[in-house]
Amino acid sequence: MHSPNVVRVSRSVLLALVTATLTAACADDAPKIAPAVTSLPARVPPPVGDAPAAPSAGDPAPAIDVLGRVVDDLEQPIVGRPIVVVDHAGKRFDVLTDEEGGFNAIGVAAPYDLLVTQAPSGAVITPLVYLGLKRADPRLEVFERGGETARPQGQRLRVGVKLPACPAAWGACWVSAASASASGRGGTAASYTQGATSTVLEVDHAYQESSLRYDEVIDVHVLVGDAQYSRYSYGRVLHVAAHPGEPMDLGMVTVAPVPVGEPLTIGLAGRAETLFAGSLWTLTTQLELLGGATIPLRYEWSPSTTLSLPQIAGATWKVGAWAQSPSLEDRPYFHVSSQAWSGTLPLSATNVAVDVPSAPVPVRPALEGTLSRHGAGLAWTPPGPGLAALVLVDLTHARQRLRAFTADAAIDLRRLEALGLARLEPGEHVFDLTTSPGSSVDELTQPDARFRRDRFDTRSPGAATYQRFRFTVTP
Repeated sequence: MHSPNVVRVSRSVLLALVTATLTAACADDAPKIAPAVTSLPARVPPPVGDAPAAPSAGDPAPAIDVLGRVVDDLEQPIVGRPIVVVDHAGKRFDVLTDEEGGFNAIGVAAPYDLLVTQAPSGAVITPLVYLGLKRADPRLEVFERGGETARPQGQRLRVGVKLPACPAAWGACWVSAASASASGRGGTAASYTQGATSTVLEVDHAYQESSLRYDEVIDVHVLVGDAQYSRYSYGRVLHVAAHPGEPMDLGMVTVAPVPVGEPLTIGLAGRAETLFAGSLWTLTTQLELLGGATIPLRYEWSPSTTLSLPQIAGATWKVGAWAQSPSLEDRPYFHVSSQAWSGTLPLSATNVAVDVPSAPVPVRPALEGTLSRHGAGLAWTPPGPGLAALVLVDLTHARQRLRAFTADAAIDLRRLEALGLARLEPGEHVFDLTTSPGSSVDELTQPDARFRRDRFDTRSPGAATYQRFRFTVTP
């Protein structure tokens, strides 16, 4: 049933491109939030000396009782972890998480700074710092589970496809299969040329939660298209039983032609194309089907592309744009990129333009410059309000120093010292900064699970920037 003319395409390559384009990626717990919420106001750091800064008469610091929780990415509590809170008046609170991962600090003047210390076992080597929190109920997520993730085994789904003819004049045609269930996703793809009549695709359906939902079933969608993205055929297998770890043969699927929309153009809004001179551009188009299965459509390594969309009932689509600095062998730690995504679009949408933001300009340290360990700290000039996630890596001592989240455009080293963190040591370091325009630290620590799922969901428009470079800390 498998035609010798079919050429496999690595699904990992496809998924890597989709992930890079349609999400804002930094670290495992980096924020990815649509730019729809006003960020927090900047907090003025305390002056040099032993006395903390007193709140001004025009900026009262309301006292709140902070009742927070620390969990891992599967909502399991982090027990017995030291938490440090330093409030707006300079008062410090040292507490431990209980058996539910909870902690409390009574009478905190907001906004406050918070440190989740590294695990005593060494499972986590990076302290987590949140600057300028106002929430009374923060949920703080850390990634420190050792060994295998406690998720159900994946399920391999084997599906045969009767292929429509691929005329030689079209070039290579392609076939994609995608699966979706309440707690899992999967996908694969292949190409074929003239003369191929059938193929077999194997979809690795991976479960993403710690347990299956009640009566969970899997839907499998198959889409076939030509090299010009102008003709499509579609088929599906619905309500496949979810049996983790058990391979399943779904038989042969016959795909049928589907109507297509008018050709449309996808490109960049405003002056985005000129923001990154010499950068590598990628545009992606992704089809989302009923039930949540996603199939990547066209990839273009340029600032614009054209295609026609398959008019499948209930389907929607998304566009992502990504600009990345070229790799340089003599600068292995240098990287600048910016990305934006359209959010969910109807199939009836016409021409689409995506606005890619500028990356912040580093101030301290300057790009690949120096930073005094006794200086004021780190700073950058953002293009607008938003949330910054900063990771500092000490190359000389081969360890991460901290991961910090702030809505400010600077991190004063005295604020970090007030939380109990030591000054940076002299030597080579890496500055790693991700920004999410229009977001805040309070959103990042939102305890509502539904909100957190939406925060990572590219169905809403969003953008992010990322940069990394080496710098030297001087004595």
